[in-house]
Amino acid sequence: MKNKSTRQTTISKVIRLVKRLDATYLPLMIVTQCMAAIQPYVLLWAGSRILDMVLEKRPMEESMHFVLWIVMGTMVLGMLRWILEGVLSVKRHMLRERVTVAISEKSLQLDYEVLEKQETLEMIHRAKEGMNSNGNIASFCDLLGSVVARLAGIVYSLVLFAGVCIPVKNVTVTKNDKLASLLNAWWSPLLLLAICILMLFGALAIQKGDGIRSQKNFDRNVKYNRRFGYFFGFLTGYKEGKDIRLYQMQDMITEGLRECNENNEKNSHIMMREMNRSNAYRWALNLVLQAASYLYVGLKAMVGLISVGSVLQYVGAFGNFCNG
Repeated sequence: MKNKSTRQTTISKVIRLVKRLDATYLPLMIVTQCMAAIQPYVLLWAGSRILDMVLEKRPMEESMHFVLWIVMGTMVLGMLRWILEGVLSVKRHMLRERVTVAISEKSLQLDYEVLEKQETLEMIHRAKEGMNSNGNIASFCDLLGSVVARLAGIVYSLVLFAGVCIPVKNVTVTKNDKLASLLNAWWSPLLLLAICILMLFGALAIQKGDGIRSQKNFDRNVKYNRRFGYFFGFLTGYKEGKDIRLYQMQDMITEGLRECNENNEKNSHIMMREMNRSNAYRWALNLVLQAASYLYVGLKAMVGLISVGSVLQYVGAFGNFCNG
């Protein structure tokens, strides 16, 4: 619980820092990600409508008019997204530069007595190293953007899929239409919802296990990389190079580097095995979810509660929801 609270505090601090450095970056990023996420759903919805038009033998002029509007709308949406991504790319670079300047200014404001302490020097070094690795603020913004895109995709999926859960009014049900009556009941989507909830708990358990294993792998990597950097430093330093040759330490350093490489390889193999196992579990969960959606939507189409084109929309939306 304490680690979770610490992570939340850190994330909120970084968000406040981004707002202070550039107040327009996060709103632009959210809009861009939402626009990027909606494009496949627009095409999915349009494809289902076009299929219904073809099957219903609508006039060619009406179908072509609809297609033209979809193409124009998609082009405009893509153009706006391209422009916003270009602006964000420039702003992302500016953010990194402003953070570097902020670190330097903060260092200059410290008293020399505080600055020369080992703890202070280590904090400054970690901050600068963070800006040169995957932990920099631009990478955090990219990660935040991917989260926004996923959430937007989930919302779009639910909006498109919601239609199949609404009972159809004015449906004539005979004695032989028990299946249609069952599927058209208001509570029938609850069966699919129950499966989704069970699968969600399974996915959360997998995600929690991945987080624990990732932290362990990260700790091992830090240890091995630090040890490797220690031995590698002997190879690049002029003074160390003379001492190595004078005291004939080549074999010891070579053995240390070889041991570090072996440990890194073992850790990589462990990470790959754990990742493959988790992906297999996720694949199985998605398979169950999609099979349930295919069965539910397919049966509704068979009894005439939804159109054939709607099957494409609902199955695609639920598939995107599972993959999101």
